[in-house]
Amino acid sequence: MRRLAMIVSYGVACAALLLLGVPFPREMFMLFVAWTGTALLYHMMLRRTRTRTAANRIQLFASCADVSLLTGMFALIGGAWWVGAMVHGFILTFAFSSLPRRLALVVAGYAIAGFFIMIAAQTFRAPGPAFLGVPSLGGNYQLATMVALLGGIALIGLAIVQSAFVQIMRRAQERYRGLLEIVPDVIVSTNLRGIVTAANAAAMRLAGPRADDVVGQPLGELMAGDEQAIGRAHFRAARKGATRQFVIKVNGPDGTPRWLDCTCKGVLEGREIAGVLFVGRDITREKEDEEALRRTEEQLIQAQKMEAVGQLAGGLAHDFNNLVSVITGYCGFLRKDLAGDDARMADIREIQSAAESAASLTRQLLAFSRKQVLQPKIVNLNDSVVQLEHMLRRLIGAQIEIKTRLAADLQLVKADPNQLDQVLMNLAVNARDAMPHGGVLELETENVTLGAEYARTHPGVRAGQHVQLSIRDNGTGMDPETQARIFEPFFSTKPPGMGTGLGLSTVYGIVRQSGGYIWVYSEPGLGSVFKIYFPVTEESLDGPVDAAPPDELLQGSETVLVVDDSESLRPVVKRILRQYGYSVVEAASGEDAKSVVEDHPGPIHLLLADIVMPGMSGPELARDLARRHPDMRVLFMSGYAENAIVREGLRHPSAGFVEKPFSPETLAREVRRALDAGCAQGTVANTGELSFPARSTAVTQISDGRASPASVVQRKD
Repeated sequence: MRRLAMIVSYGVACAALLLLGVPFPREMFMLFVAWTGTALLYHMMLRRTRTRTAANRIQLFASCADVSLLTGMFALIGGAWWVGAMVHGFILTFAFSSLPRRLALVVAGYAIAGFFIMIAAQTFRAPGPAFLGVPSLGGNYQLATMVALLGGIALIGLAIVQSAFVQIMRRAQERYRGLLEIVPDVIVSTNLRGIVTAANAAAMRLAGPRADDVVGQPLGELMAGDEQAIGRAHFRAARKGATRQFVIKVNGPDGTPRWLDCTCKGVLEGREIAGVLFVGRDITREKEDEEALRRTEEQLIQAQKMEAVGQLAGGLAHDFNNLVSVITGYCGFLRKDLAGDDARMADIREIQSAAESAASLTRQLLAFSRKQVLQPKIVNLNDSVVQLEHMLRRLIGAQIEIKTRLAADLQLVKADPNQLDQVLMNLAVNARDAMPHGGVLELETENVTLGAEYARTHPGVRAGQHVQLSIRDNGTGMDPETQARIFEPFFSTKPPGMGTGLGLSTVYGIVRQSGGYIWVYSEPGLGSVFKIYFPVTEESLDGPVDAAPPDELLQGSETVLVVDDSESLRPVVKRILRQYGYSVVEAASGEDAKSVVEDHPGPIHLLLADIVMPGMSGPELARDLARRHPDMRVLFMSGYAENAIVREGLRHPSAGFVEKPFSPETLAREVRRALDAGCAQGTVANTGELSFPARSTAVTQISDGRASPASVVQRKD
């Protein structure tokens, strides 16, 4: 801009002098045209340059061209040597203000040399006309010597002063730049066209491999493609004088997105805005933490919702199981009372079948709420997959191909084999429904290790060695909204009447109650994959289970105390036991039971108590009676049991337990087993806790980490 201003000023001055009749040689006009063309060419080249180094090189050549052409022009105008001296001084000054000091010294030396050449050229020419009253140097050696001496001293002094001034300014700039270099924030300045003119070290680090090309590049190239429109909008506002603060995504050094909290405003030179300054702080970690916190909050909300639904489902199933036990019990009584050819036997069988269907439904509800009673064993998941593979092929149909990839050295886990089969079948049916036109179902097992970072970001998950069971299909897939609800009970995407919505919720409950975790990834049109993680156990495979005693050995004559708060179930239990020869006394609560025991004239051989009762629970009652009646056997029963109470009541894995709803034969078998196996209460330790001797059948309920589906259901990166 300075060069263009000088050309315009020179042109206007020449035009004015021509109007005043001052003569100019034709050669001077030719040099003036050449100078103008050179300046325009320089500006065109400068606009296209991208780097500071190239711009400095072009400006060096342009300044030297200015000196050469102006020296020639003023050498042709007789008395204009003093104007030439001033112009050489201007060029020298401009060089120090726009070029690095080393290059500015080159221009200064060339300008001083050009001044002496101009004086010499005028001195050895024929005397010319005076210029604005100043005589020509032609032939006037004394004047030429004095002009050369004084002008040279002035130009050299000007160069020295400019060099010192620039050096002082550069030192100040270096101190300022040093401060900018250690600032962790990204600082970038641009001109009014958005071309980067300066950038600090943080900006260079952000640019990565592109750091050498940052200066001279459009600022938008540092931004992510979808963010460039946002950046341009704020740039235009800052160019008009506004100050903007915004968050924008930029391309990191390795191409990964980074987030900057930016402020931009115009940079004033005098009263005009000459550029825009951007200051940005890297908030990528904060963004990631914010996103992780948001996901965790969603998981916790989902966990609370699922826990509430689970409590409701478990409570309903518990009460319903009592009713089913009553129905099943009375069906058993009717079968015994009626002859085998009685027409009413068909009705009884239908009632029994309906009761069994209802019991199956409650088991699914209990599985979701993680309150069903499991019978865990040491198993190899490969065995479960192999044994069930043939059934799965019949279940899902011939149009779906099953592929298995089973790890050869798979570690052992502790889980209920029957419930594992239920998990596999439910997931296979879910995959079948997602592939109505056929497809591929893949079952895969492998040993994996869940790290501490994974456990930290997935509430309820414990780090360590696990066995992974993957079930993958290439069906229709699910959208994120469906994925967020797939483990909710009664949620189904099928038409009304086509499903209960309990299949996947049952899977979730079984996995979580077994101490495992389940994760799903799915995309519409790409299929779904369910990954289940079971913790590895160090125990060895279980041996064969003892056979149940035959029905003819279920009779007895001992006295049994039945304690249950259900007014409809107690009479059924009492009648069943009396049919098998037992003497039965009953109580509706723990306090009533203690009174019955104290008032009963003879020994009570077995306590048959519900686990969950108002007031005193079954385990609490058993501990209380153990202090005074250590020989009394104990058998617990429940439709479900909260994990903490079950752990308290069944401290030893051999403690007796019968699950509601039960048939008369099942109840009689468990009562006989408890009495015959010597499952006595034992002695009371100093802590007041029960310890149970071993018996033949182990029944325990596995506790869980109270995690929700949201804590283990994730979308792939």
